[in-house]
Amino acid sequence: GKFSKLGAKESQSILFYDPVVVEGTSAENLEINKTDGGTSYTGSIIFSGRYIPSTQEIMKHVSKFSQPITLSAGSLVLEKGAHLEAKSLTQTAGSKVILDQTSSIETKENLDIKELWLRLEDFTNPTATKISTAGNAHTVTVQGPLGIFADHETFYANQSLAHNVDQELLKLVDKDITKITLVDVPEDVRKNMDSHR
Repeated sequence: GKFSKLGAKESQSILFYDPVVVEGTSAENLEINKTDGGTSYTGSIIFSGRYIPSTQEIMKHVSKFSQPITLSAGSLVLEKGAHLEAKSLTQTAGSKVILDQTSSIETKENLDIKELWLRLEDFTNPTATKISTAGNAHTVTVQGPLGIFADHETFYANQSLAHNVDQELLKLVDKDITKITLVDVPEDVRKNMDSHR
């Protein structure tokens, strides 16, 4: 099987509360929010484990696509334990990939992220968002700057924020870390990554 396109119009969302599994060998791209004729799509495609009962916070909503994914516009959002696997993921500039602390992405081939946003919910015992590749022939590119935000105003009232904070919020994982390229990512993040090589 295959998906050929998903499109959400401006201020609209397509939500997947159940995992999506697409098997097969299709090399055809799944195009997310690609302009179709004169119609543009700039809404959100959301994978969420919000309603899946589980004692674990991560990997409770695993969606698998055996084909490449291209995010052309709008947002690709993973939240509440959602994990997305794909052959590859390519993001077009101007679109957003939004992950919370319990979500993750894994590709078998190339991973190209142009604008990454991390949603923080737990500052006391944070879990780092994970982006990884598992294949042999690939490259990983993350272009910054990285966006960090919280949905709840009470987050900003946390007393821990009164001081400098050093916490791991994002894990970039690859068996060959030399294949990971950071472009326009703040120097502090680069120093931390270099210390993990």
